[in-house]
Amino acid sequence: MVAVSCRFFLQRHPCRPSVPNVKKDQLRRLKAAQKRRAKRQVADDHPIAARPSQADPVEQAYGRLVEAVLGWAETVSRRGRHDVSAASRCYLKFSEPREPTAAELLQRIDALSSSKDVTERHLRVAVQRLLDLASEYESAEQNDAALLDYLRMISQ
Repeated sequence: MVAVSCRFFLQRHPCRPSVPNVKKDQLRRLKAAQKRRAKRQVADDHPIAARPSQADPVEQAYGRLVEAVLGWAETVSRRGRHDVSAASRCYLKFSEPREPTAAELLQRIDALSSSKDVTERHLRVAVQRLLDLASEYESAEQNDAALLDYLRMISQ
């Protein structure tokens, strides 16, 4: 009994430096993190309490690319390449010194498709939107024909 009480006293004595139990501490932190994740998941799944999701930067970049292609196709086909108002809108909207050519747009699509963050779904949607628009502009000049061929090729 005396040995047990001495050992207990030595373990609990305030002068004895406390050695943290690393495994218990890690387990406590892990459980707390799991509880936080579970609460967050419940909040996200709840239809009323669902927080607005942040915009995906990949989706934003993809949207800007599609807008650039659509603006370029509209400028070239409907209003003519030299229409000043359409071109100036294109310049202001995309902050470019000049209207993008088909080759530049193809390079952007290639760069987007080689990004690790872009899924196949992103590209399929992009190509489908571009093909829908491009089908209206079949009679455009040589650059447009190259873009149409490229879009048909990557959509298959």
